[in-house]
Amino acid sequence: MVGLRIGLFSDTHIGRCIPREVGELRRRAFRYAFSRAVDAFIRERVDYVIHAGDLFEKAYMTPGESVFVKNELHRLVEQLGLGEASIFVVRGNHDGTADRSALDYVRHPLAKYLRVIGDRMLRGEAEAFSDGELTVTGLGYHPFMRSKFKAVKPLVQKALSRGGFRVLVIHSFVEGLHPIPPGCPQHSTIPLQELRELPADMVVAGHYHGHVEPYREPLIVTPGGTEAINLTDKGPFGVYIVEDGRPRFLEVERLYEVGSLEVSSSGAVKPASWFLAEASKSLEAFKERLKASGRKGIARLAVRGVTSDDSYELERRLRRLAEAEAGDPILHVRLVCEVSEVGSGFTRPAILTREEVFRRVFQPLDQVMDRVLELIGDVDAELEEHASERTHILTDSRRRRFVESWVKLLEEVAR
Repeated sequence: MVGLRIGLFSDTHIGRCIPREVGELRRRAFRYAFSRAVDAFIRERVDYVIHAGDLFEKAYMTPGESVFVKNELHRLVEQLGLGEASIFVVRGNHDGTADRSALDYVRHPLAKYLRVIGDRMLRGEAEAFSDGELTVTGLGYHPFMRSKFKAVKPLVQKALSRGGFRVLVIHSFVEGLHPIPPGCPQHSTIPLQELRELPADMVVAGHYHGHVEPYREPLIVTPGGTEAINLTDKGPFGVYIVEDGRPRFLEVERLYEVGSLEVSSSGAVKPASWFLAEASKSLEAFKERLKASGRKGIARLAVRGVTSDDSYELERRLRRLAEAEAGDPILHVRLVCEVSEVGSGFTRPAILTREEVFRRVFQPLDQVMDRVLELIGDVDAELEEHASERTHILTDSRRRRFVESWVKLLEEVAR
């Protein structure tokens, strides 16, 4: 264990090109951040590298993305002289399903340095790597991680009973450690207490994109993203180096600075001219900041409040302002306008989460609600991977098992 140095990163989302109007800028930014993460691992002379999921953004990735990642991992291995089983990756929700994972694109018989772990454990099969110095096991993403983790916990404990520095890698929010995003169902999280009961020296938790200080006893490290997944993400973004069990965060250089700018009347009624002037000042300040640093950036400008003028005309003028400001050094301005007119009487309705909608629709099945939601998750996964390109539905043979499951549930409730 003495001198063991491990590089940790997560949620690199290679291929992400959201929002689409700056898609190629974003795609380049995620690649750039990945390369800077690899540079950091090379500088630090790590012995192992662990990626905690969402290596790719499967929905938008191109063939070039997988080639890029393979080349970068090969560069890492070559420059450090790493041997077999030196890079470990678990599957995240954006990497696809266990049956059709984007991680398959970077596997290769000759790439013996790479181990994709975690999906066998989800199926109830023991899975771990151990070389006497390091023991690693993991769990790939599952939409019902809470119940799945409880089911396989004995296998995880057994895997972590081997020698060396014992590491569990997961792709899940940890309840009690991570700020859980609004609308995230509890069944998709793992309670902190469950992780504290494991014989692990370190847990590496992907899925949460923000910066969270490491938790102690056991050591739980959340690498966060290497780049802003959404334009509102604030960072910092980077990687961790864990040396002799002590974590150290290294911020990675970003290709573009992302400015999340906001103009709000804070409930007061303001004329259109006020919103326009404040938006212009906000953009000008961001532009000056970019010039001072010699960098280029992308701005997200959110304008909110109540106006005494025509709100539609205000939005049109704000869009013209955003278009005029885009160029150099602000490459693009993404406008979010949520300004209403005084006296309109419009109240923005509360937005139900997906789970809340399902719970209302299936309220008569409340006694088996967890199984209902899990079945819905299974249908989602099957549709994502096997829906017909022409009809966007499943074939009869693939649909049959879900029909049978629904019938069984309904019969249980009817008894």
